[in-house]
Amino acid sequence: MRKILFRGKRIDENKFVEGLLLYDSSDNAPVIVCKEANWVDNTEWDIPRFYFVEPDSIGQYTGMNDMNDTPIFEGDIIRIKRFEGTVEFLDGEFIIRSRKGDYRGLYPGQYCEIIGNQAGVY
Repeated sequence: MRKILFRGKRIDENKFVEGLLLYDSSDNAPVIVCKEANWVDNTEWDIPRFYFVEPDSIGQYTGMNDMNDTPIFEGDIIRIKRFEGTVEFLDGEFIIRSRKGDYRGLYPGQYCEIIGNQAGVY
């Protein structure tokens, strides 16, 4: 089964959080719910943490990792050899969008590396 995971940039800090995506019922603001590592013994806390995130920074996990085993999300800018593009979801599949055109299918391998993202954080 595919892992469903979202990432978004916190509105109170310039960093990403990963977890489940929810929307606040009072104002429909996007919220990422995640478990954080306990700084004492590096275990997960039982109480989830809620973070409001910038709507434009939200991206879904593609189910694939780059050559450094970093998860690839929508909005990531990747380089495959000399080719660079942004990962997007279009018509039921992940694509790589570049100035040269759209490339269907995302097939990361030993040459695929995340070099940034549209939200300007990494």
